[in-house]
Amino acid sequence: MVDHAELVQRLEETTSLVRGLQPSLDPVDHEGWPRQVILGHIAYVDQHVWLPRLHEMAVVELPSWDWWEPAGVDWQGLYGEKAWADVVKEFAAARAETVAYLRDLPEHGWARRAHHAVFGELAVAGLCEEILTHDFDHLAQLRGHGSHAH
Repeated sequence: MVDHAELVQRLEETTSLVRGLQPSLDPVDHEGWPRQVILGHIAYVDQHVWLPRLHEMAVVELPSWDWWEPAGVDWQGLYGEKAWADVVKEFAAARAETVAYLRDLPEHGWARRAHHAVFGELAVAGLCEEILTHDFDHLAQLRGHGSHAH
């Protein structure tokens, strides 16, 4: 059985990992993406994908999703001129909202499921694992260890 408290803790710990990062200022080290754009992407996806989907799972019986991340977002326009510290604060606030939602989720809420065209059927815990995978892919990118850019 999946330990929901552990999942929530791991999601919360990502904020500490982000605050402790000292990524290079050179976009070449991040596959051409400025560091604040990469972190802004993570914050935006928390606000506009993960949390809305968690809410949807609570009210829709087996929602179905065709896409995983938002298309057509001008990441550079949204985050390119922002200071790193400001984007760290935005990420921390977005993640705190996601964590608070999950902490308050009753046990029967964790049993809710959704269907994704690529990933198949997911329970709330499975969506949390996808959030963590997305986080750590991009944290690796920020550390200069490669990942996929969005």
